[in-house]
Amino acid sequence: MKPHYFLAVDLSKEINNSIYQWTSEIKRKWPFDKWVYREDYHITLAFLGPIESEKQLERLYRDVSDAIKGVGSFSLQISDIGVFGRPESPRILWVGIEKSKELDELRNRVYNACVQIGFSLDSRAFKPHITVARKYKGKHPFIIKEVERSSLKKMDFQVGSIKLFQTNVNQIPKYERIREFVF
Repeated sequence: MKPHYFLAVDLSKEINNSIYQWTSEIKRKWPFDKWVYREDYHITLAFLGPIESEKQLERLYRDVSDAIKGVGSFSLQISDIGVFGRPESPRILWVGIEKSKELDELRNRVYNACVQIGFSLDSRAFKPHITVARKYKGKHPFIIKEVERSSLKKMDFQVGSIKLFQTNVNQIPKYERIREFVF
């Protein structure tokens, strides 16, 4: 099976540690099947799937570099907590990001470049988030309001690059940083 790739905003150690500390506090009460390893936190911009050839990879490097020319570094802020799936038994628990025109513009540039290369990307609306857990397995319904009362710090962080990640399902951390695109 070929590895899968994605382009994402990587997070600082400070942000990763803050989120990890918060998940360590809530995981005792809210059991999920898998908690994301702290070095794997990120904000996905484009999930690519497998890369078919060295030529496609080289074009990805070139076209993404071109697409982000002129983008300046910008600030993001951790915002809310949410879920994907049924609210009482979610498949994903995530930490949200405050609305950002700069992040939306970056995502659009990256997304469009990847589509032009030939990748089949998810067409759903962009909902920037950091996945922290998968597959709720609690005996009682999950209650987001109780989780929202926990002490996740709303922190700002700078974005000055994106990275190409490779998924390695049989190792921890699961995501390997392959290439950085600085702007």
